[in-house]
Amino acid sequence: MPEENRNIFLMDTACNSTPKFRVCWARQNPERQVWFLLTSDRIEDNTGLSSTLLHQYANLQVVTADLDDMFKDTPLLLLFNERKWTKTWPVEQLSDMLRVLVLWWWGGVYSDTDVISVRTLTLPNNSLGFEHSHHLGNAFYSFQARHPALYQLMRDMHKYFKPKQWGSIGPIAITRVMEKICGEEMEMLIHRAPVTCPGNVTLFPQSTFYPIHYNQFKYYFLPGNGNKFNEVFSRSFALHFWNKMSQNHWVKVNSNSVYEVAAKRFCPTTYLFATAESDVF
Repeated sequence: MPEENRNIFLMDTACNSTPKFRVCWARQNPERQVWFLLTSDRIEDNTGLSSTLLHQYANLQVVTADLDDMFKDTPLLLLFNERKWTKTWPVEQLSDMLRVLVLWWWGGVYSDTDVISVRTLTLPNNSLGFEHSHHLGNAFYSFQARHPALYQLMRDMHKYFKPKQWGSIGPIAITRVMEKICGEEMEMLIHRAPVTCPGNVTLFPQSTFYPIHYNQFKYYFLPGNGNKFNEVFSRSFALHFWNKMSQNHWVKVNSNSVYEVAAKRFCPTTYLFATAESDVF
């Protein structure tokens, strides 16, 4: 059972029995329990990666999600039961809901699996990051269990869910809720970031979690850009690699891209498995 507020949650909501185990959070934060949550009821360990990682990191657990239990007694139960979220982007919509629920019940940190932790997390308990000047990102959440902002967020998600609008219960929802809590629009708040709003929620600048804008994601994969890794990302705690757009970008081994430098340095075991029989990954 998760220890309250000392957790880091990752998840795969595609019912995938062979998920991409990018678990650098376990390596970078050994004092925290890292939970990799699956909607699949089984794991296929054909390559041996998952068993190797579980043996290597004592703080890593791989568990399956009891969806009915997680949604029970929350403002998201009706939205979940209505099943409208299954019409478009069901994997992403379910993930948007589950990330809020794990923090509501147990507290700690949620991270997308395409986010790589590049240093030990020492930020305040309730933290979010600007993705750009107009809204917050939802690839990284940090909240104490049962924080009032999470309750407001769940109510907002149910009220304003739009099946055909990308991010309606993701970045759009958390931005709308935090503007209400902070009493200002994001365009004003970003100039003072890091800025702490009522409820002790701190909004961090883009450099903290989203140093490269999504429309510049190719920067991460270009050969040689890793040469200035320490300089460019000196103020970052994590890097978001924008998998939705970058998933078809292959990286050549020893190309010294930012992605390769990050993988080698912070996810060395996964990197070794990914490159064991190929010169691209």
